[in-house]
Amino acid sequence: MALEAVGRDARMPWEADGRRWHAVERVTTSGAKPRWEGAIVDWIVDRVHELGEFSETNWSERTIVEIAAPRKSQGWFLHLHTGMEWLIRLVFRVARNAFRGEDIVPGFGIRPLDDTPGLEVYGSNERVRVANRKGPWQEVMILAHRLNEIDTPAFRAFLKEAVASFQQTLARMNTKPEDVMPWKVNGERWHMGEKGFPVGRRVVWDRSLLARLVELVKEIDPALEIQWDSRAAITWRMPGISRAWAQWRTKDSHGLDCRFQGKKGQFNLSGIESFGESPSICGHRTDSDIVRLVFQHNEHVHAAQLKELLAEHLRGFREMYEQKRSNWLTYHTLRAKH
Repeated sequence: MALEAVGRDARMPWEADGRRWHAVERVTTSGAKPRWEGAIVDWIVDRVHELGEFSETNWSERTIVEIAAPRKSQGWFLHLHTGMEWLIRLVFRVARNAFRGEDIVPGFGIRPLDDTPGLEVYGSNERVRVANRKGPWQEVMILAHRLNEIDTPAFRAFLKEAVASFQQTLARMNTKPEDVMPWKVNGERWHMGEKGFPVGRRVVWDRSLLARLVELVKEIDPALEIQWDSRAAITWRMPGISRAWAQWRTKDSHGLDCRFQGKKGQFNLSGIESFGESPSICGHRTDSDIVRLVFQHNEHVHAAQLKELLAEHLRGFREMYEQKRSNWLTYHTLRAKH
């Protein structure tokens, strides 16, 4: 057997059985036998996995045990540093500003080394420390000697909160920026509010018009659905019809710009001239006309007449798509026969 092949397949004890190495065999970085209680390792690892969803514990390093997110690329939640003689270091990663040292240190009741009987190591510093790190993270570090220092109601409550904090931070990190935009979170409030208009331009239309016209259209047909989730416009849809009936631009400074898609040739300018500012009809599409009404103040509305106009327009919109559907079915029926 070649000399360089000797021991090539041998595995280190922490690689062969990492849990036994860190919790039972336990050798410090200097080769001594640790004095802290090995039961801490099993206890804390089991509690963490009971409280949340994580990837399998990584036992394969000589002096560190790691519990990471379900996808390890998302980062670790807990590091246990097991290579010290008198203490085991627990480091938890939670949301930035999740905890304050002055709140959790007294509750844990873990006393400084100088005040802990049975230790041959000294120090007056607190054994629980809290520090914000880069990005969205905060680290909570605990130096423990005995299991009964952390097997307490206060620590169990902290552990539950820490797991939740870590998982909520992961969820925020995985959220697309557009998903937390105000028009996605509460679109109606966004469109009814004063934010979102072009910077430096004076808004010349009465903002109360939007709420008034929304109620007016709802009275025409309660089945109409409003989509509030775009930044600068709301969309009106009729269930069962893929194309939108209307789109209202709510963040233009010059007026509430309302555009309605309808039946070709259903209206002419004389039928809409009393509504809004410079009403128009766009007929460049081969299958429909777009009626455009821009409202600036209440005198532009003429509620009763507008309600009648939009009800008639909506009937034409339905007829247009019912005809399209009928033509489609006829075409495919004939095609199937031939």
